[in-house]
Amino acid sequence: MLWICVSTVVWCIQKAPYFRVDKWRVSDKDTIKYSRRIAHYLLPWLKDLHHEQVKEKYVEAAIKGIDAHEVKIPLANYKENKRVYCNNCRTSIVDFQRSCNKCSYVLCLSCSRELRDGLIPGATSASGMVLTQPGVEGKDDLQKGSNHDSIASQKPSDGQNELLMDSAVPIEDSAPGLRQWKVNSNGSIPCPPNAFGGCGDAVLELESLLEENVISGLLEKANVVVKNEEMLEVGGSKCSCFSDSSEMSNAMSQKLACRENSRDNYIYCPNARDVQNGALDHFQEHWLKGQPVIVRDVLELTSGLSWEPMVMWRAFREIKDKDEHERLFVKALECLLWSEAVVNTHFFFSGYSRGIVGPEGLPMLLKLEDWPRHCSFEERLPRHGAEFMSALPFREYTDYKSGPLNLAVKLPGEVIKPDLGPKTCIAYGLTQELGIGDSVTKLHCEMSDAVSILTHTDVIKLKAQRITAIEKKKRSLTIKEYNRNLQASQTDPDCVYEKDKVDDGSSPIDKSESPDNTEGTSEPTGGQKRRRQRGCHSSNASKKKKKTTREDKVHGISIFLEAEDGVPFVEGDQPEGGALWDIFRREDVSKLCEYLRKHSEEFRHCNYKPVKQVIHPIHDQCFYLTIEHKRKLKEEYGVEPWTFEQKLGDAVFIPAGCPHQVRNLKSCIKVALNFVSPENVQECIRLTEEIRLLPKGHRANKDKLEIKKIAFHAFKQSIWDIIKNDDQERRDHQEVAKYREKTKAKGKRRKKATAKGRHNGSSQLAFAI
Repeated sequence: MLWICVSTVVWCIQKAPYFRVDKWRVSDKDTIKYSRRIAHYLLPWLKDLHHEQVKEKYVEAAIKGIDAHEVKIPLANYKENKRVYCNNCRTSIVDFQRSCNKCSYVLCLSCSRELRDGLIPGATSASGMVLTQPGVEGKDDLQKGSNHDSIASQKPSDGQNELLMDSAVPIEDSAPGLRQWKVNSNGSIPCPPNAFGGCGDAVLELESLLEENVISGLLEKANVVVKNEEMLEVGGSKCSCFSDSSEMSNAMSQKLACRENSRDNYIYCPNARDVQNGALDHFQEHWLKGQPVIVRDVLELTSGLSWEPMVMWRAFREIKDKDEHERLFVKALECLLWSEAVVNTHFFFSGYSRGIVGPEGLPMLLKLEDWPRHCSFEERLPRHGAEFMSALPFREYTDYKSGPLNLAVKLPGEVIKPDLGPKTCIAYGLTQELGIGDSVTKLHCEMSDAVSILTHTDVIKLKAQRITAIEKKKRSLTIKEYNRNLQASQTDPDCVYEKDKVDDGSSPIDKSESPDNTEGTSEPTGGQKRRRQRGCHSSNASKKKKKTTREDKVHGISIFLEAEDGVPFVEGDQPEGGALWDIFRREDVSKLCEYLRKHSEEFRHCNYKPVKQVIHPIHDQCFYLTIEHKRKLKEEYGVEPWTFEQKLGDAVFIPAGCPHQVRNLKSCIKVALNFVSPENVQECIRLTEEIRLLPKGHRANKDKLEIKKIAFHAFKQSIWDIIKNDDQERRDHQEVAKYREKTKAKGKRRKKATAKGRHNGSSQLAFAI
């Protein structure tokens, strides 16, 4: 066996020359090609935006009693380095808004339209919902106290939950406090009452963040450009992966689903070297259809920098800063109770390979997301940042600094940019699906496109007593849930007696076993801990074990690294992949949501408790579908995801709007990046409209991406590039024409001079004769 000193590796990394990835350079020809593609996919959105603004101008004209062409919209007091959000639905505003001159309350056009239509606008439509489901993934609780939330006490009906995805709630169905906000008789909108964040003393005036007629002028130029351009080829319905007989024609696709009468069971899975040789058009064929793509072996094209967790940690420590706490401790997600826990950094990285044992002898899986926090990944780990950049396939889309088809890079320098990564996720993992405490990323949906690269894996092996502890815990939870339901439905004292009998001291629910299940356990009894000796171990042996077992505390409870005591591990076949992915199609979202609502109480979330409330089955991030649930989903609704194992070096591309979940089969380090492709802008906008209807205080109710701002600047830049190119071609054509005319004139003069010379020569010869 070859042993490598981590310190030596880190020293080598520090002394190695800093590998920088060159800025993506695009030829003039490709720049115009990509700009045309951007203009093609963003033009429908710009037309919708302009139409919405024209309608608002007509409303404003009716309010003021003038013609629409006489409406002059003043500029808002706005700086480009500031974000502007609707105070009601938290959606980013790109141009028109209504605001109060007294209290600066801002309302977007969507909320204004809903209010005029007799609906409670935006997130206010769901404000009556009492959010009881705790926070997810270590983020803030879903239930946040706010003045707005405290006004309405009406709990949601199932109908309201359904409406979150489609429309706002009628005013007559809202809580009494919400009915105070109504449109005036002339169509103007008053500033909302104090309870809603406004002053209630003024009218919301129409303002613009951009110069007058910027959108209409841009649309006019775009129509001319698009009219003069040839039709953009966006790919046919038949992929080149298939032959005319619908048979697979190459080895670059893999069957990852078994849906009946479906042509999208196969996923495009090229090798990184194949991508190098030009596979962008093929990628775009699948990407345009909303299908994920897997690129294999992307790490083979990099410099080979080590992604070992201890190497990364020590490299992180080399850069000193004021945040000493972050260097010593990390805030990780503890997957048993699904809550955040502060853990010693060295202890966390040691457990990545050895495993950690928690209360009751249960294996405890930790997950560290967005590490390093509060700073750029490239600032704290610059060499790993450059290594990740060099591994990215299809850099036309994924280059987060200069990718020509990554719309996020089109934002001007003075505009605040969204945090799209790269971000690291370091998570423990096990081959076995435990049923509780699994290391998973629960079902969710990205607001933009994403790519995730698996850069490192390690194997955690389980001892037999860990599996036994898991089975005991699941039985205990099942019994407690059964007795809880029984007690709620019956008043027979015998039933209560049976519950007490089941939960007596013989139940393992409150017992905490040490890492090896042999040394005794700490069990809270009346606020005190008592030690229970097990087996025939002597006190000396116990003291010796304490010296060799690393210990930390989570929520005041001791946790341990798995003891290296010679007890054999459970042997089993290890998977080739490090993470198990399930990605659902966009068209299956409604059926998927219906299934999750129907079976919600069969899922456990925080503190082992069943999911009792569903606001939005995808955006809540409370569900992970086990093998059994995926079987039932297909049986009841005919819905099946693409399922595959992500192997070391695989880059997984996930289109915006595709719900997905991940379970770590091994301890994994993944580096992920979000980007915005022109093909999926409409889906990003649809998702933004969806989250604006979530109740205030919900984890997803904020437009962090600001997709409309990204789309505007990207479209503006693409039209400018095309016009500039057309002007240059026109000038070049004029120069060529001038040169030809000049050459032609010069030729005529030369020909005339030659003819004249010949004439003069003939005359002299005749005179001489």
